[in-house]
Amino acid sequence: DSNPKRYRTAAVCALQVACLLEMLTPLAPSLFLPLASLSNIGKNIAWLASSATRAQMHSSMTVGNNLGDITAKSTSQSIASGLAGTALGAMISPFIGSDPVALIALFVPLSALSVYFSYLS
Repeated sequence: DSNPKRYRTAAVCALQVACLLEMLTPLAPSLFLPLASLSNIGKNIAWLASSATRAQMHSSMTVGNNLGDITAKSTSQSIASGLAGTALGAMISPFIGSDPVALIALFVPLSALSVYFSYLS
């Protein structure tokens, strides 16, 4: 609880690693189940770590008794950014194709940006 931002950044990094592992599964079809299982475990651990820090970060932004408002607005922003990312991905996917190597080449810089902006927030 002393440094929630550090734990939040670590959780975002763990999530990105788990997503990368998930993207590698088509490159090793014989290892699909172990890789997919490890990826899902990693994503769940990252989500749990991120959720644990969220309460502390929200409480630091409260003025008076408005924790519910802060949490609602944060959740709305998360949902909106997730939907925007999904829409953008759907729009550019015809241009990228389904080649795992091309997808990973695009994922790595976007993942780095995600970690960077999470750190800034």
